[in-house]
Amino acid sequence: MDEQHLKASQVTTSSFRTHQHQFGLSASFLSRLFLLCWFAILLCSFLAWPQWTSLIFLGIQLLLVLLTLGLLFYCWRKLTVWQCCLSLNHLGSITLSEHGLSAARVVLSRPAMVSTLLCVVFFQDVKSGEKRWFWIWHDMLTDTEYRTLCRLLLQLKIA
Repeated sequence: MDEQHLKASQVTTSSFRTHQHQFGLSASFLSRLFLLCWFAILLCSFLAWPQWTSLIFLGIQLLLVLLTLGLLFYCWRKLTVWQCCLSLNHLGSITLSEHGLSAARVVLSRPAMVSTLLCVVFFQDVKSGEKRWFWIWHDMLTDTEYRTLCRLLLQLKIA
């Protein structure tokens, strides 16, 4: 059976004692689809606005629609080039390094929500205390990598 079409695994074990796992993440079909659905809902909300007879209100509504479309284009471009490396081990050490930014040590602020399609991870930066949501879609990783990541996240204890 020829399996050359499969993506090479990005999970690496750097030491037998620490079992450090690294997951290389980038934008996927599901993340782009979610972005489009979110903006479709936002743009549909403009249809519920009342019909304005005043040109000022019509101009404001048109300006808001154009700003929303501009924001969609900006988010799409940012998502296209987005890359991240998530490193974690079974002891709870988590490092998050996004493309173009330095690596940050983070801890879980809440338990991760894991499903077959999406894994939502709640991080808090150790230095700044900033809290972030991190959405990891199933198609960002291979099936084995996604299952490994979910298993590790469910095993981690919250500090």
